Amino acid sequence: MTMQPDPPKIRSGKKKGRLPLAGKTNLFRTTDRSPKTLAGGSIGLKEKSVSGLIQKVEQGFSYGAVEKFRKHLCLNLKQVADAIQITPKTLERRKKEGKLHSAESEKLLRYTRLFEMAVALFEGDEREAVEWLNAPNYGLRNVSPLKFAKTEVGAREVEALIVRLEHGVL
Repeated sequence: MTMQPDPPKIRSGKKKGRLPLAGKTNLFRTTDRSPKTLAGGSIGLKEKSVSGLIQKVEQGFSYGAVEKFRKHLCLNLKQVADAIQITPKTLERRKKEGKLHSAESEKLLRYTRLFEMAVALFEGDEREAVEWLNAPNYGLRNVSPLKFAKTEVGAREVEALIVRLEHGVL
């Protein structure tokens, strides 16, 4: 019989003034705590409406968003390219062009949303969130959340796991 790893140590969500997550996740909000909290703040997006966020994705994010994402998650350029499913050479071209294409922006937003949800799960501790995102996870068939989120379906499962952990349901 193999031993399963201990679940992550997560601080209780019972802080004063902290509202629990709603029963379902929202594609654009990092949590349902505030109607003005849209995903993307950690990469410099300041959109306050879903339609504005969609427009930003369609236009393509600036390359600066890639750099911010890379720094938050301590990733090299190859890892970022793998995450948004382009070659490192294409990523270099995007750097020269100054922005990503729409599909690449959408994938970057997917990972950013998960990062921001993990940071909220660990009550603002980015280092713990990054460690959790990169570690094999029992709830995801022992695959890391970042690898599991390569597709939108996988990302939704990671979001569901984060919500379950917020509520103490493994």
